[in-house]
Amino acid sequence: MIIGVIGALKQEIEFIKNSLTNVKMEKHSGFSFFVGNINNHKVILTVSGVGKVNMAICATTLINAYNPEMLINTGIAGSINTNIGSVVLPKVTKYYDFIFDEAEDNMGFHGVFKTNKILFDKALSLFKDEVVTGTILTGDRFVTNKNQLNGISLRNVKAIDMESGAFAQTCFRLKKKFLIFRCISDHLDENEFYDNKEFSVTLAASLCLKFIENI
Repeated sequence: MIIGVIGALKQEIEFIKNSLTNVKMEKHSGFSFFVGNINNHKVILTVSGVGKVNMAICATTLINAYNPEMLINTGIAGSINTNIGSVVLPKVTKYYDFIFDEAEDNMGFHGVFKTNKILFDKALSLFKDEVVTGTILTGDRFVTNKNQLNGISLRNVKAIDMESGAFAQTCFRLKKKFLIFRCISDHLDENEFYDNKEFSVTLAASLCLKFIENI
């Protein structure tokens, strides 16, 4: 199987990169892609950079260059009533900063993106109590307060980040199966991000790697 893996930050992919064999580096559209093997899978690993546009361009480039059968986004996220160190496996991603009530009806905009059920169920069966399921919200802002979320409902929301929604939307538009692992690094109203970043990226990446090894 050909699997694409994207992290927004370099640290988010290092753990997986160390497990690649027969690695070569290739460049497309300004992105560096590390191509190698994990078990019998061909894995393409890359860093998108922070934010929705970077993620969308990177995911599109990866898909066009390598035509993977599935993509995984691994990284960190802020908490919405979720404990530090919890890995969120979202059923759904959506934006909190796309505010246009009639967009879905009039412009073909899909505001909610659902994780592939087969991949989701496989991950859930592997990790069981190691993950939290629910919704991830995405927007182009480093959120420090829930009041910055434009009053969007937080029902079933577990985390917030700056890339998952764009990753999911790109996969949806280009008809690719996807999965997301995001480890909680900080509460929105606390200055914890830098203290927890290193172990959080490793926790998310370790589940991503285990999933690849067992699929």
